[in-house]
Amino acid sequence: MSNIPVGITSQPGRSFAAEDAQAQPAGQWRGESVALAGSDKSLFASAAEEMSFLRSEKKEVDLSKRKIGERSPLRAEALERALAYLEKAADLDKDKQLNPFVKQLLDQPISSSTHLRQLLQRQFEDVSQQYMALAYVRDQLRRKLKQRKSESIEQLLAMVDTALDELMDESGVAIQAGMNVTGIAASYADRQLGTLNNLRRLYRDAVLDYGSLTGTFQKILAQYGEEHFSDSLTYLISALGADLAAEGPSLPKERLEMIIEDLYKLHSLESLNDECSEFLSQLQRIYQSYSIPGRLKLMEQLLGLLEKKWLSTDQTSKVIEALNIPGDMAIYFWRGFKELIRLIPLKVYKDPFEREKLISAVQECLDLCIENEE
Repeated sequence: MSNIPVGITSQPGRSFAAEDAQAQPAGQWRGESVALAGSDKSLFASAAEEMSFLRSEKKEVDLSKRKIGERSPLRAEALERALAYLEKAADLDKDKQLNPFVKQLLDQPISSSTHLRQLLQRQFEDVSQQYMALAYVRDQLRRKLKQRKSESIEQLLAMVDTALDELMDESGVAIQAGMNVTGIAASYADRQLGTLNNLRRLYRDAVLDYGSLTGTFQKILAQYGEEHFSDSLTYLISALGADLAAEGPSLPKERLEMIIEDLYKLHSLESLNDECSEFLSQLQRIYQSYSIPGRLKLMEQLLGLLEKKWLSTDQTSKVIEALNIPGDMAIYFWRGFKELIRLIPLKVYKDPFEREKLISAVQECLDLCIENEE
């Protein structure tokens, strides 16, 4: 049975390592054949860079002198992408939200793009929502101008264009990420993981600001606790798959693939849930007078060891300090901990010899405890 969550597409007979740079990305991910699509660089990031360059080369153009609807190819493509995503966005209703917002902008005086963005933020919480909503407003205003010329609509359209440029300059990657994961986030929003916007934010926090696997583990645990940890982890992996498969991924594919590889380690440790729980239950039965750490605290320590490039006995021995394991429990703990490490799938390790190195480090801690007791 595949370990790959929804959002990563199977495709047999392709080699990840032998991928041709000009072919559609496809290959092996942890023993599974996968197919990926999209450019190495986010369309929105490229468009934002282009606009920043143009602004550094040219003086600011007065709104009255700006050509209405004039867009660079990258910007135009980004807007088309936003309108396409809008058709799939379950949290943006044209009749209840978007059309009333268009009417509001047409009915009341808008003094500047700053004023426009203030109104936008009051109506739409998330930056991806804001961009899609503005793309829709722009499309509607252009349609109206085709029907009849209007100086007021032209001025409003110019301010909409400016606001779109500002949004992209400030948050292009975040906008792209939010749109790419919208479908997956919507499917998880009814699993007690929060609103669609909450899940967009979780993805941005965990992926766009990715630092380490342990750091991501701690973010998920702090936000969702042990009860919803598994669902939130599965959501993140599925959302990463959707981002990778998107026509324009939010980050370079290599970066997203690396994060998926890391989260797979966490996913694999989650598969040892029963074994971890049984080990901790045994500790509790034998040492009833002590407080036994929780399953996820134990997993956090395993993750920390897996992330270390160089592992010493001193570093390994800090596990029992972090888990508050008393001295008379140490021997039993290290024996059980070593068996848990043996159960971790070999493909979790970057190097097949890393597992033996980790087991050896734990064995040294066990030997020291036995020597001290004697």
